[in-house]
This record gives sequence, C-alpha cells and structure tokens, in this order.
Amino acid sequence: MLKFFTRRTIKPPVISRLTSTANTVTSSTRMDAKKLTVWNVYGTPLTNLFLWGSITYISLQVVWWKLEFAELIEETDNKVANLEKEIGLLKKNRIHA
Repeated sequence: MLKFFTRRTIKPPVISRLTSTANTVTSSTRMDAKKLTVWNVYGTPLTNLFLWGSITYISLQVVWWKLEFAELIEETDNKVANLEKEIGLLKKNRIHA
C-alpha cells in the first residue's frame, strides 16, 4: 500500500509538430482512440437530466398523492359528521312523534 503512495510515474508531455510529417498517421490514430460519439459527448448530461427529472417527477407525484389523500379524508370525515347529525335528528323525530 505504501508503494502506491511513494512511487509516482510522470509521463512526458506529447509534443506534436505543426507541419505535416509522418506523424499524421499517429495524430489520426489519436482521434480514433477517443472515438467521439454522440453518447460520449451528450451521454452524461442526458443521463443526469433523466435521473433528476425522474426524481423530481416521482417526488412531486408522491406529494400530490399525499395532499389528495388528506383532502379525501377530510371530505369523508365531513360526510360522516353530516350523516351522524341526520341520524341524530331522525332519532329525535322518531322519539317525539
């Protein structure tokens, strides 16, 4: 483990010529080595956009469901309270009639 921290290899910088020489073959192979594709250029940003978009959509959907459920509970509680009042009034009217 100490070898990893103590030995460091430094690569010499690559010097390319400004004029066309026999090195043109190596410069074209450098471009082939990178192989710039659409996925290599735009893959990471699109993946991040998809990931964060999905997280945001699902989070907002969960919040929406919770709010809708709370509203549904409130509505049913109000209906139950109104029905209990009606039952109480019907019992009073039946006893007095």
